[in-house]
Amino acid sequence: IGAIVHQLTRNMKDKQYSDPAFAPYFVDHTAGVYPTAASGFPWSASSMQVKGDPIADLAEDLAAEQKARVTYDNILRLSDDPDVNDVIKFLREREVVHFQRFGEAMQLLREKLNQKKYRDEFNEFLIEGEHLVLEAMNSNVVKEILVKEGSTVHLNPAFNGKQPVYILKENLFTQIASTETPQPIMAVCEMKSKTIERHNRLLLLDRVQDPGNLGTLLRSAVAFGFDGVILGDGCVDVYNEKVIRSTQGAIFKIPIEFHSLKEYVPMLQANGVKVYGTSLENGQPLGEIEEDSQMAFILGNEGQGVNPELLSTTNRNIFIEMTQNIESLNVSIAGSIIMYRFRL
Repeated sequence: IGAIVHQLTRNMKDKQYSDPAFAPYFVDHTAGVYPTAASGFPWSASSMQVKGDPIADLAEDLAAEQKARVTYDNILRLSDDPDVNDVIKFLREREVVHFQRFGEAMQLLREKLNQKKYRDEFNEFLIEGEHLVLEAMNSNVVKEILVKEGSTVHLNPAFNGKQPVYILKENLFTQIASTETPQPIMAVCEMKSKTIERHNRLLLLDRVQDPGNLGTLLRSAVAFGFDGVILGDGCVDVYNEKVIRSTQGAIFKIPIEFHSLKEYVPMLQANGVKVYGTSLENGQPLGEIEEDSQMAFILGNEGQGVNPELLSTTNRNIFIEMTQNIESLNVSIAGSIIMYRFRL
């Protein structure tokens, strides 16, 4: 509207503003006279709503471009003034280009949030699906909700929180999603750390690299009442999209800390926690291990197992008894069996 008014009034003199009492509604910006806001202050970038969150700002930008384009289409249908129509056509073309650029920016941002260094930089991560979004909302980590246009999933009373909801075009929503056939709702979540307060049952992970394994172990740790999970050096990023999906919301329900296990194990032992490694060599059968009030269990890399240096520092090392037909178990299965055996 400001551009239209400026186009139609660009040759007016000051007196032509003041005589009809329009002067209070305009401001001299040296290069031209432009309308002011209703408050009397000239329009400026500071008057725009900017949250400082990249996804929220881009979603609002996209919505603004869509609204502007529809407005320009309506004006073109109603107007037969060439002076107005020329400006509107130019502005409409500009909105279309801006919408495309904002969409590309949103896609780029999603790709960056799939990389650990950018997740850490923004302190945010993306989740997909109704169940995960509800779990995240219950844990108060959701910042924004993104919904595919045409879906009514966000009308569910469970989603009626304080978080802003943005409706995205289907093609843009699909580009942002990491799955081929995404559910129609996603959320931007804040990384919030929880401190492990008790040490009755702990799970220590050494270089576990498969996202599915880590997700399953987190899920089992929650199911069997463990107090926390410690990720050592070399573990897959806990906010990896595949890890999050495989946790089915468990990631929001248990404290997760990051430590060097070489330093953390002695600290636990100094505080009375018995630490058990997992190894087929020089280990005791799981069934022979007596339950203790404070226990921690180390699980290792899928191909190499627990670092031998760590195994040499434990109170005991254990293995799961099996038939001779199977050489070893998947780390997530072995870990789940151990956690079930010593569940709280």
